[in-house]
Amino acid sequence: YMQSSIKLPDGKLLWMIELGKFISSAGWINQLFSNNLIKETHVGTKFEFGHNTYKNAISTGKFFDDSDRVVFGVIKNGSNRKYVFRGVFRLNKMDSSTNENVWNLILDEYRI
Repeated sequence: YMQSSIKLPDGKLLWMIELGKFISSAGWINQLFSNNLIKETHVGTKFEFGHNTYKNAISTGKFFDDSDRVVFGVIKNGSNRKYVFRGVFRLNKMDSSTNENVWNLILDEYRI
């Protein structure tokens, strides 16, 4: 299991994910729309590795980390990887559902 995120000292989560119509090994598709919206859709049969959607976690009493996310899109080219900064995104709790998290762009720069 390879971790795609890590908590930053300021409370945000560094999130490095493939963006596109790719299904991850845990059953997720992460798509970037208009550079200001990410839809994280669960298409798997069960939630694994502690991954969950916000609304499913709320309904089942499980923890969900809704911290703002500093997003880097991962572009794979054979054995090489390129990381492209996409911005800082915040969970849109109203537009999310039991099988999809919706993240809106809140900052297009992030200073370390």
